[in-house]
Amino acid sequence: MLTYYYRHREQVDAYTAQSDAAAEAIRQKFIELRGPELTRTQLLQRRAFLAGESVLVSGLWRCGACQREIAFTRDEKFPPCPDCQAGEWRFVSHAPPLAPTE
Repeated sequence: MLTYYYRHREQVDAYTAQSDAAAEAIRQKFIELRGPELTRTQLLQRRAFLAGESVLVSGLWRCGACQREIAFTRDEKFPPCPDCQAGEWRFVSHAPPLAPTE
């Protein structure tokens, strides 16, 4: 096999370069179709978590029905929303809500 390579080095190198270019073109096309890579926060924001599921990340969460925001800590269970009793929560941010000022 090495003998063939050394005897046909130019053809093998050209074939390899052509294959690498084709693979890179396919990779770029895939990236364009797929879109940018998402962060964990963005993935959490896309998924609706239901009452009874465990909180994966501490932070601010929003009710899917009435938009009430509540801070939850990691590993506690999502309750139904105290305002509307809906059970769908979406992640908002890692920051806790600001305390009301008087």
